[in-house]
Amino acid sequence: MKRDMDLIRKLLLYLEEMNPYNREVPIRIDGYGQDQIEYHGFLLVDAGLATGVDTTTFENRQPEYFLTGLTWAGHEFLDAARNETNWKKAKEKFAGVGGFSFGVLQALLIALMKEKLGL
Repeated sequence: MKRDMDLIRKLLLYLEEMNPYNREVPIRIDGYGQDQIEYHGFLLVDAGLATGVDTTTFENRQPEYFLTGLTWAGHEFLDAARNETNWKKAKEKFAGVGGFSFGVLQALLIALMKEKLGL
């Protein structure tokens, strides 16, 4: 399955707003199937952006995580990605490239944020 950075961002925004003790299970995000959401939840935990409990079963080998919150790194990325205008600008830059690394995306978002702040 391909990594979808829009879904990554939406999941981070969801995790920031949720009450970890009283949240919807499973997480639902309009326009995405449950398998996509669960796989991207796994990616968030694997990348150190979110915390979660692995609930993958032997019968269903698709990675499943009960996401419990954001890590410091998750908050840092989300703060850089939060501004919708900057997010769209970053996506436009990568439109013709075909693929990009997370680190490059984060660096671009931080550069756009610094530009907006006049730094």
